[in-house]
Amino acid sequence: MPRTLRDTIDLDAVTEIIDLMAGHSLSADQADYLEAHAWPLKR
Repeated sequence: MPRTLRDTIDLDAVTEIIDLMAGHSLSADQADYLEAHAWPLKR
């Protein structure tokens, strides 16, 4: 389970990771990692 996003710095960091990974061919583990970090932003 990813860490709780506590402030805008955490949000900016996870958004940057998502932006870098999105749209690329990912392994199953990478896709799981991306989904685990993206789900809080879907809310």
